[in-house]
Amino acid sequence: MEINLLDYFTFKRFTNAVKIVTSYQISRIVNKPVVWGMPMSFSIEPTNRCNLECPECPSGLGALTRELGLLSFENFKNWIDQIKTTGFYVQLYFQGEPFINKDLPKMLNYAREQNVYTSISTNGLLLNEKNIDTLLENPPDKLIFFYRWA
Repeated sequence: MEINLLDYFTFKRFTNAVKIVTSYQISRIVNKPVVWGMPMSFSIEPTNRCNLECPECPSGLGALTRELGLLSFENFKNWIDQIKTTGFYVQLYFQGEPFINKDLPKMLNYAREQNVYTSISTNGLLLNEKNIDTLLENPPDKLIFFYRWA
């Protein structure tokens, strides 16, 4: 399946991109920050929990200073609804393993329904026969596999 990023651009998203580029150029000229437009890409963390103990990761070390948790589908939906007109890219990972959140397939499906490009990164250790089928039914636009060598 080939993905064309132009399929994700709408007139509002294009207008937002023009505002961002224009404000950046004006900021350079006047040497002061000028901010127009909204962000085009976002990072939403389905969970900050992880199933590995990587020594370089605060989550794996148990050194996170914020509470561990799972993002609810309702909160995810609320955020997508707020950003979908100007933003087109959502990264669904940061310091946790996305597949720990059982709502991940619903999140991917909802983002796709809102014409939002999604990307996830996984260590792949939680993938099994059942959730591979679910993943294929609700695929992200970009899937990154990260493997930690023992």
